[in-house]
Amino acid sequence: MTNTNKNTHRDFPCLSLASCPCGFTMLELIIVIVILGVLGSMGAEFISQAFKGFKETGNRIEMYEEGRLALTRLERELQGAVPNAVDVSSVESGNSNAISFGVINESAMAGVSGRYEEEHPSGQTTLKDISGMLAAQAIVSIYNTSWDAFATAAGNSLYRVTSVDGTTRVMTLNRAIDRVSPYQRYFVVRPQAVRFVVSGGRIFRETATVNPGGALGAFAGRFPLVDHVVPSDPNGYFFYFPGTSTRSSIVVVHFAIDRDGEVVNFHKEIKIRNVP
Repeated sequence: MTNTNKNTHRDFPCLSLASCPCGFTMLELIIVIVILGVLGSMGAEFISQAFKGFKETGNRIEMYEEGRLALTRLERELQGAVPNAVDVSSVESGNSNAISFGVINESAMAGVSGRYEEEHPSGQTTLKDISGMLAAQAIVSIYNTSWDAFATAAGNSLYRVTSVDGTTRVMTLNRAIDRVSPYQRYFVVRPQAVRFVVSGGRIFRETATVNPGGALGAFAGRFPLVDHVVPSDPNGYFFYFPGTSTRSSIVVVHFAIDRDGEVVNFHKEIKIRNVP
């Protein structure tokens, strides 16, 4: 029997990198790096724009909330204004940038009707509410017809209750009544008037002492409500339209908030609910 030797060829793995036919060439590596760089720059631009949009949206929401809160404060206080005791003025080189008004004392009004029994109390120093009585030192407004009648000594419509008879409910005033209301109506007034003023890019709230029979004190005690304020109307920030027999008085407020290039405009028409 004859033995036949057969040659068998076997493939062995490469034992060195130099002898391997696989791997990247330098050109392929450069191409991959370039492609990854292009994709990375595109992705970075997309992500940065998204984050920029989120930031701008957040800024706008913050500006809106600040302006809305300021408008809410203005509306709430102006709706309680003494009838006709509203004044729009230009202060500190501004343009219709301040609104001043007397404020009704709602808590004191809760215990009285706001109507007096006397038909023609002109010249009298006493007043009697039809259902209740005020505490001594309370300030009342009787038929206020203008801001001057509220804020100046001449023709002043404000009186102070000096004493009260708990049995008859008769209230004695500090001076004789000049004018009477055709509706036999009066309002209790807070001892401080309010002014909102735009100054230095901010809206401030400040107060002044009310003096029955005398001039209003100077406004002071500024408290900031909102900043970065700019005009949105070339004619000013505040506008007042006195009421008539067919409609209530209206205050119109215009302003804008400008921050980091973002501008949010605000507009509000506020009705003065009360009539003298």
